Amino acid sequence: MEVANFGGFDVAFDVYISGDYAYVSDLLYGFKILDVSNPTDPQYCGEYTCYGEVYSLLARGDYVYLADSYSGIKIVDVSNPYVPVLASMLDLDGITCDLDLRGDCLYVAIENSGVQIVDISDPYNPSFISEYKTPGITGCIEVNTDSLIYLADSYSLMILKHGSITSIDDNNVTNPGDFVLFNNYPNPFTPLPQ
Repeated sequence: MEVANFGGFDVAFDVYISGDYAYVSDLLYGFKILDVSNPTDPQYCGEYTCYGEVYSLLARGDYVYLADSYSGIKIVDVSNPYVPVLASMLDLDGITCDLDLRGDCLYVAIENSGVQIVDISDPYNPSFISEYKTPGITGCIEVNTDSLIYLADSYSLMILKHGSITSIDDNNVTNPGDFVLFNNYPNPFTPLPQ
């Protein structure tokens, strides 16, 4: 049974719920913020407009993180949901397709490159940490609490594990910089199970 329907999108592509708000990517035009405290009557609050293709978004606290196709990632301050403001952006090499967030690390699936990790401990100054190149086209990413990274990479599921976490400066910023590839199926080099 449908409870409510809120229109007005060019292409509603992704949604993330945080508290009383729904953040809905409008694929070609950024995202809209809806108050869904009453799910039978969602209310428009505001929107952030950008002109890439917003394939994925996440929210945590006062910030929304966007996978903005050719523009890398954008971090938008939504502390006032009626007037969202760009906090920062970081250009990444490739087409950003999907995001996952663990601690102060934003994991970004890059279509032709694999995965890149960004330190977002300061949302106004994100910085590149590390990357792992994959042989295929990475579309989706999921990171679990055991530091395993699951990638949908063309015709396979790739599972990566962080290596040892080491300090990279005096501020105790940690760097999940080493990766290990677990057996995946099908293996892009020997596609049949043995």
